[in-house]
Amino acid sequence: MLLPALGVVVVLGWIAAVALAVTRAPTYGIGRATVFVTASAALLVCAFGDRVANNFLLAWLGWTVPSVACAAGIALAALGLAVWSHLACVRFSALADCFSQPIALALAVERFGCFLAGSAYGRPTGCPWGVVFNNALALAWYRTPIGIRLHPTQLYECFLAVFLFWLLHRMERYPRGNGVQILVLATTYAFGRYFIEFLRGDVERGLWGPLSVPQWFCALTLFVAVILLTLLSLRRTVATH
Repeated sequence: MLLPALGVVVVLGWIAAVALAVTRAPTYGIGRATVFVTASAALLVCAFGDRVANNFLLAWLGWTVPSVACAAGIALAALGLAVWSHLACVRFSALADCFSQPIALALAVERFGCFLAGSAYGRPTGCPWGVVFNNALALAWYRTPIGIRLHPTQLYECFLAVFLFWLLHRMERYPRGNGVQILVLATTYAFGRYFIEFLRGDVERGLWGPLSVPQWFCALTLFVAVILLTLLSLRRTVATH
């Protein structure tokens, strides 16, 4: 396994995502410079929020869950995106749709990087497509079981992200109004990730009751996204009558 490649692959994935977002900007009536600045700032804010949340949990509660810190970073980035869209006089929904495919692309690349590193590994399995990690660094860095056939949950999520990228690309040919693409991304990803979590074997994700921390976030995301999609559908129905 090419462990040092994880950071490189993740960085390359986000660079490709920003480049794609900039390329797609005119389709949504947004300036390329605006999208570039927004994407770069969102990544920095997300990383900052993740670090602050992680330090806060560790300092004040004596524990840390990477999933919570990551969610805090994403939430802070989304809030910053909303504020910036208002200041830049750009519709937040259009900006979010512009980033939908790039986010799916970044997720696919990032999860492939996790597969190379052996992080975010799955539970033991007898399935023929299971993967065996043999690099001792995977055990040292991520506590990945060595010499045991595991579910390739990284690839499951990578395939989910690739499917989302294809789906959003197809949707773009048939415009359904601003905000639909990002909500479809959130809904489908949350639904798929919820079930993939049952096959994950890394305990660092944290558990709240019967579900993992990411599953609770997925359930909340799915609930909110479905409500917003329903409201958008009702608004379009009223507008056409």
